Amino acid sequence: LLVDIFALILMTPAAALRVLVSGGVQRDQVTGGAYPLAGQMVFNVGRFGAPVEVPQGREIVPNINRLSAALRKLGVQVIWVTHANSSPGGMSDWSGFFDNFVADDVRTKTIAGLEPGAEGQKIWPDLDVASTDAQIFKNRYSALISGASSLERQLRSQGIDTILIAGTKTNVCCESTARDAMMLDFKTVMLSDCCAALSDEEHRATLETFIQQFGDVMTVDEALAALGK
Repeated sequence: LLVDIFALILMTPAAALRVLVSGGVQRDQVTGGAYPLAGQMVFNVGRFGAPVEVPQGREIVPNINRLSAALRKLGVQVIWVTHANSSPGGMSDWSGFFDNFVADDVRTKTIAGLEPGAEGQKIWPDLDVASTDAQIFKNRYSALISGASSLERQLRSQGIDTILIAGTKTNVCCESTARDAMMLDFKTVMLSDCCAALSDEEHRATLETFIQQFGDVMTVDEALAALGK
């Protein structure tokens, strides 16, 4: 296996929910079957207790730690992606979101919580981050939309063509990034028991759609088995 072409991408906003492990997902619907794993992982997992927490995301922490530890031993690049929006001159760099989707009474608190370096943007202390891991910021739901982050450039520069997606929320940052990854010709796997949403229904709907049209869905054990661990 060419593990040097893989990456684990961890999407890290503050969130959590009861996770369904491949519940109802038909893996055989993916054309050509599961990808032969070999590459990189990206996590999107921020700080719990923040204004935008997904409460049950705490439950996926042990799975993420187990997977990332195993992947590091294989030489897989682990990338932690944290969402942050700056406010130069008092104007948010994503006014279309804050002005239209955030209620007036919590807008100031939400903007402050998403400022680069804010307490809510720190990676949850129970998540194991290694010195060899990469950490980047994004300013849109998808880390791969043009101008949102340096993720695509980092993946391309390392010759990575396969990515594993974990973190929160399944149906927002994780799904947005995973869909864009497929559109950019990365082979993409969403890890069902390393992602969390605000409801089981949202979590499952995302995984069902993703496996039918965009990529593969695996559990931690399935991913490690595919890598021969």
